[in-house]
Amino acid sequence: MAITNGINGPLGNAEDVEFRDPAVYAGYEKQWSSIPEGEAGWLQRAQEVADVLATDAVIRDQENKSPRAEVALLKYSGLLKVLGPKRYGGGGQQWSVAYKAIRKVAETDGSIGMLLGYHLLWSTTANIVGSPEQADRFQKLITENNYFIGGAVNPRDSDLSIKSDGANIVFNGFKFFNTGGVVSDLTVLEGVYESTGNHIFAFAKTNQPGIQFGHDWNNIGLRLTESGSVKISDVSVPWTDALGWNVETKEPDPRALQIPFATLLLPTIQLVFSNFYLGIALGAQQYAARYTVKGTRAWPFGGDVNRQVSQKL
Repeated sequence: MAITNGINGPLGNAEDVEFRDPAVYAGYEKQWSSIPEGEAGWLQRAQEVADVLATDAVIRDQENKSPRAEVALLKYSGLLKVLGPKRYGGGGQQWSVAYKAIRKVAETDGSIGMLLGYHLLWSTTANIVGSPEQADRFQKLITENNYFIGGAVNPRDSDLSIKSDGANIVFNGFKFFNTGGVVSDLTVLEGVYESTGNHIFAFAKTNQPGIQFGHDWNNIGLRLTESGSVKISDVSVPWTDALGWNVETKEPDPRALQIPFATLLLPTIQLVFSNFYLGIALGAQQYAARYTVKGTRAWPFGGDVNRQVSQKL
């Protein structure tokens, strides 16, 4: 396995923040011991996850604890592997199914729907900008280990800087936004290689000293997405893991990066946004409808003796 940085040495600060104990969802690991089959099965599983999250979504949002338990729930459900190759234990589904699953989870918990969406994007990064060998290698790594993937690739910030150090490339820099990184197993890094202006994407082990999170995400809305800042200091990744680059020439491989397919990262993430926003809107509409029928009186009935709209219907 190419990614070894951080496994045997000192760890980072990802867990230096209050989080929910993943044990609260431990029972679902056995309940969902097998992954679903077909689109209907995957969407049913997404609905089951949404139902679990719905029971205490308001409380969890108010507590604003790092969603380590919620990510464990996603792992138990198998949803992290919905796009993974079947030969490695994944669902082998299309993005159309993944978008529907994101939307369904977001109906009851927008934060977790967003985390699922970002993971699915970053987990398939090598498919889009990597070589066929890299794509297969990382799909195997991510799917078989049921890894959750974060990403420090926010385009509003300055790019990370990258220098070559023998057989490795070394990332340095700072990002104000880094969705899901705190609760991730691997983090996608992206930066500019020396003075070339060329960009490199690579996976790095999250829990290592060179990745230090600011733990400063205290937002109104999407509070459990862990989208705060991160400092990247001398994070080393093998040249062989530089997605879409020729290891010998230290240049982008035109077969991977200079084709139209490599531009699909942007529309993919925009559709992730569209679907979890749509899920949030649908969930709000459904909640408002239930509340109106069961818990309050609409204005036309405000002056009569009926306590609920349903008594008028």
